[in-house]
Amino acid sequence: MKIVDIFAIVNASLYAVQYDGKPYDEFKTLFDQWQDIEYLEDFFENNKKDLEEGFYKGISIEDAILRTTNEASKFEQKIKESAENSICNPDEENTLEKVVFKSLHKDILNNDYIESKAYGVKHKSWLRIYAIRLTENVYFVSGGGIKITKDMTPEYLKDELKKLKATTEYLKENFIVDDDDLGYIELGSYGEE
Repeated sequence: MKIVDIFAIVNASLYAVQYDGKPYDEFKTLFDQWQDIEYLEDFFENNKKDLEEGFYKGISIEDAILRTTNEASKFEQKIKESAENSICNPDEENTLEKVVFKSLHKDILNNDYIESKAYGVKHKSWLRIYAIRLTENVYFVSGGGIKITKDMTPEYLKDELKKLKATTEYLKENFIVDDDDLGYIELGSYGEE
């Protein structure tokens, strides 16, 4: 799992990593997948037991697809608006720090590279975005997924934990320790060869 690029979703606030062999960064990939009926049908079919017996008992695959596509666009909009607001009005309530991302772990030993998660917009949402918090209101999206289990035991969720670690290592290896360092990294852009 090698990171080959970083994209600015909202410059100076929200970034996303791109992994080797992937056509897009993780932010774009997730929201594309969450609008892709075929992808969602395969996902819920492959995880049917968790869907039927897990945390969200009794929801059909069709309802799960509809729920995901409806929520995804609102979730993406909320994140982007909060990222913009994080730059323009950092003392307001609607910022990445205050309404979108929460620490993945209860016990935080320091403020360096905090593993974070964002929940979708609906009550009991299963949509998740995982990111590394660099500084207040500056996050690097490492991945995400549909979490239909109570814990992180499915392989596809364990992979998200590995991506968080890989993103932290990438930031450290490239000496990105605070938002001042962001000016020294070359960001990818869509449409470049």
